[in-house]
This record gives sequence, C-alpha cells and structure tokens, in this order.
Amino acid sequence: IRRVIFWTDIGNEPQILRARLDGSHRISIKRTVHNVTAISLDLENDMVVWAEGNQVFMCNIDGENQYEVLSEGKGYV
Repeated sequence: IRRVIFWTDIGNEPQILRARLDGSHRISIKRTVHNVTAISLDLENDMVVWAEGNQVFMCNIDGENQYEVLSEGKGYV
C-alpha cells in the first residue's frame, strides 16, 4: 500500500476510489455508495474499511471481496 491514496467522491456517481500519489492507476474500490461517514485502512491485512450510514463494510485494497461487517439492528455480521 505504498504511495497510494484513497478517497470518496460524492459527485453524480458517489464512490470510493484509489490511485497512486501521481494520479495514475485510478480504480473504483466501491461504486454507488451512500452517506460515507468514515474510511480507514487496515494496513496489516491490506483491507479498506468504511462506514456508510449505520453499516460498516470491508474489502481488499483492490476492491475485491466486499462484505458487510456491522449493521445497526443486526450487530456483527
């Protein structure tokens, strides 16, 4: 995960993105997000974690294997 940046775009197509610091190799980690309130990296496990409303999600840093970790009313999934 060296020399990359992750960010949210809340424009017409809200999503979580990743790119190298020079702007190259831009990829969408998660498309169609709603109300992202936090984003964090688990560097030890190469994972991206984000909160979307009352839910918490995780995926690999390349956007693969996305799953819900926590949801209000459900507890840990």
